[in-house]
Amino acid sequence: MVRELTTGYVLLTFDHSQLSQAQRDTLRAVTAATLLMVLLGAVTAILLGQRLSRPINELMDASLQVSRGNYSFRFAERRNDELGTLMQAFNTMSDGLVRKEQVELAFSRYVSPKVAKEVLSDLDQVQLGGQHTDASVLFADIAGFTALSENLTPQQISTLLNDYFGVIAEAALAYQGHVDKYMGDCAMLVFGVPQPDAQHTLNAVCCAVLIQRLISELNRQREANRQMPVHFHISCNSGMMLAGNMGSHDRMDYTVVGDAVNLASRLSTVAEAEQIIISKVMHDLPILAGHLVSREHDTIRLRGKQQPVATFQVLDLTEPLRSELEQHYHHILRRRRDSGA
Repeated sequence: MVRELTTGYVLLTFDHSQLSQAQRDTLRAVTAATLLMVLLGAVTAILLGQRLSRPINELMDASLQVSRGNYSFRFAERRNDELGTLMQAFNTMSDGLVRKEQVELAFSRYVSPKVAKEVLSDLDQVQLGGQHTDASVLFADIAGFTALSENLTPQQISTLLNDYFGVIAEAALAYQGHVDKYMGDCAMLVFGVPQPDAQHTLNAVCCAVLIQRLISELNRQREANRQMPVHFHISCNSGMMLAGNMGSHDRMDYTVVGDAVNLASRLSTVAEAEQIIISKVMHDLPILAGHLVSREHDTIRLRGKQQPVATFQVLDLTEPLRSELEQHYHHILRRRRDSGA
C-alpha cells in the first residue's frame, strides 16, 4: 500500500532588482537617444530653414525694392538649385528693367515726356494717323540767326541754342505744354495734346510772356559777359488741328498739323524781335477776356488766305496771372542757378 507523504517544502525566490534596473537603464538610454535625436532634428531643421528662408527673404526684399523703382539690387550668391535659378532670373529681370528705364529716359529726351508716356502706355496703338482736337501752338524763333551765327563757332552756336531752348522748354512745362520739335533756330510748342487741357489757349499765351521774360534775363546775363543778346519772334494760335503720328511706318513723329498750326508759324515771320503776336481770332476767345494787356498790331495778307488776318500784340498779363508768372519765372531761374546752368 502506497501512501502520499509530504516530507518537506522547497522555496524558490527570484530577485527582480537587476531586471528592473536593466529596464530603467534601457528606458533612460532610449529616452536620452530620442531626446538627442529630437534636439538634433530641431537644430538641423532650424539651420536648414534659415538656409532656405534666407534667399527667400532676400528675394522678397529685392522684389520690394524693385516695386519702389530701385533696380540696382543684384544677387551675388551662386547656387546650383532651384533658388539659384530663381535668383539668376531675378538678376536678368533687373537688368532688363534698367535697360527699359534707360530707353524710356532717352526716348523722353527725343520727344516730350508727355508724348513718351502716351506712346509707352499702349505700344499696340502706335500707328500712323491722328484725330482732330482743339489745341494751341507757339513758335519762338531767333531773329537774325543767320547773321548772328556767322560770328560764332559751331560750339558757341550749340551752347547758345541749348541755353535759350532750355528755358523755353522749362516755360512750356510750367504751363502744361511741351516742345513738339526744334527746327534749327526755332522751337515749336504745343498745348492741349496729347492730354486734353481746357486751359490750353490761356496757357499758351502765358507761356509766351514767360518765355519773353526769361529771354530778357538771359540777354542781360550775356550783355554782362560782353556777349551779343539774342532776340526772338514769338507767335501763338489756337484752333482745330490734327494731332497724331505723322510720317511713315518705319519713321514717325507725334505732332500737330493743320491750318491753325500753319497760321501760327506764319505769324512768327511778321512779328518783330521781342514781340508776341497772336491772331485776332485767338485774342477774342472768351477764355482770354480780361487776362491780357494787348494792342492791335496789324492786318496782314498771307498767301493762301483769301481774307486778311488781323493780329494783336500781347504786352503783358493781368492779375492774378501776372503774379503766377512771376513765381514760375523765379522758380526757373533758381533751379537753373542751383544746377549751374
